Amino acid sequence: SSSPKKPWRFTRRGHRPSADLAATTSARQNIPRSADAPSSLGRRRDGSAGPGFPAQHELRQHRRPRLFRTDVLCCPIVDTAIRCIRPSLSRKGHAMRCAACLLLGFACVLLVLTGCPCCEPDPTNPPVADPACSDSTGDRFVDCGNGTVTDTQTGLVWLKNANCYGSQTWDAAMASADGLKLGDCGLSDHSSAGNWRLPTKAEWEGILQPSCPDGSPKIPDRTGAGCYATAPWASGEQLSAYWSSITAEFDGSRAWAGVLHQGIVGDNDKTVALFVWPVRN
Repeated sequence: SSSPKKPWRFTRRGHRPSADLAATTSARQNIPRSADAPSSLGRRRDGSAGPGFPAQHELRQHRRPRLFRTDVLCCPIVDTAIRCIRPSLSRKGHAMRCAACLLLGFACVLLVLTGCPCCEPDPTNPPVADPACSDSTGDRFVDCGNGTVTDTQTGLVWLKNANCYGSQTWDAAMASADGLKLGDCGLSDHSSAGNWRLPTKAEWEGILQPSCPDGSPKIPDRTGAGCYATAPWASGEQLSAYWSSITAEFDGSRAWAGVLHQGIVGDNDKTVALFVWPVRN
């Protein structure tokens, strides 16, 4: 009589009787093994990494990098587009890849037209303003060619346009000077908001020359040896008073100002409109 048929079970290596498979598995489980012996997967029986096998945190460090890092993008338009096209790029098919590229191109067009905030300079790392300039002529005031004039004697940088803001109250003048930046008032010096300010009382006193004749600002000319009328170095200068950044010590409602047509420093009420001439160091 024929022996009873054994049930067959499909395995990855082929067909094997289930009884033989159970016997083989039992035999493998009964093999003595130390705790430090690596398993077939390269790991110890206690779950830790075996010799020559990287730990789990090391495997995570060697994962394949992503094609796009949306977590470092700040523009919502591009971020949304990349999130949409990422699945398409991993699929086969010319049509899907073309559609993904068109979507990204459309996002770039929107980025240019809408002025996405990620195109703005990093507020935590603003651009560095151009330094003070000088030339070989020996003049005291040197035009830097970027909308600024450098006083080589003091190192102070003056805005070349002495009438960019007109006349303003003291509070408005302080805000205007503080907000001055690249692109304003003819500036191309890479300065940013916060670089500029109003001159101090001492800085006005150091530049005013009451002995100069009337009819022009009583400040030095370009060479520093004569009066302003002989060799001007700015534009839009007014025969009037310009605010300083210093509040009068005797009255908090008043501030000092440089009076160009008299060549002196005087105080005035902060609510009065005077001219604005920003400087920076």
